[in-house]
Amino acid sequence: MYYLVLIILCVILLILFIIIYKQKKEMEIQKKINKNLFEDNNILINIDKHYINYLKNGYLLKKYKGNVLIGDYDKFSMSNTISVINSLGYDIDCVKIAEDILFKLKNNKYDYIITNYLYKEGIDGIELCNIIKNELKIETPIIILSSTSGMTDEFKIADYYIEKPLTKDKLKNIIINK
Repeated sequence: MYYLVLIILCVILLILFIIIYKQKKEMEIQKKINKNLFEDNNILINIDKHYINYLKNGYLLKKYKGNVLIGDYDKFSMSNTISVINSLGYDIDCVKIAEDILFKLKNNKYDYIITNYLYKEGIDGIELCNIIKNELKIETPIIILSSTSGMTDEFKIADYYIEKPLTKDKLKNIIINK
């Protein structure tokens, strides 16, 4: 009798530990997402400062043309991409990790997705394109940025390929020919 009660208590404790462990893992993932979103928000605050300075200098704000999601871990490359997109009149969401692009796509619609080919952690741009196109079935045009010269077969999953550095002319050619 005592053994049966002891076994039942051990099973209950094991179940409780499993539940607590799963909740702890979910909290860690949510903290990571929140940290990335906080960093992204700081980038967006800097973009807003750019707009304010743009207006203070007497220029007219460009007409809204759409929304672009940018993913790149490199701050210099991200900054360059942001200024090119801003000059074309698009609103921007920025993330540093490919998985955060997937998170943003679940909650928002975009006119274009611009992603880096490589990321420091997680999935790369090719895997990201496969997930967006084949699993999520999102038809938003995807532009891959890479410092690799020439479009290889693996880049063909994306709609467009642009060799870094991104310039206004390179991006305009894609948007105009859409």
